[in-house]
Amino acid sequence: MPRNNQATFGQFSGKQEFKMSLFGPDTLSRFHYRFDIEKGTVRMLVKQGTETLLDLKDIRKAEDDLIIENKGNSSIAVVLQGKNARGLYDMTITPK
Repeated sequence: MPRNNQATFGQFSGKQEFKMSLFGPDTLSRFHYRFDIEKGTVRMLVKQGTETLLDLKDIRKAEDDLIIENKGNSSIAVVLQGKNARGLYDMTITPK
């Protein structure tokens, strides 16, 4: 599974879900994300197992880090939902 995911899009409508690998068990990983949305709306959910770690709605410009403890799960699920969106995103996981 990748530890980096990025895209530029001219028209994103619908839902995209992908998994990203965390670093070893019982360690901390840094999930860095950046969005620059010029038009439309984007929502991002980050989940680990059944727990929602982050829920960002109506993203325009955003850049931040989320520290995630690997509780035995080797990955996180990222769900993007867009409606007539144009822009870009970049997400990377590194060790903390």
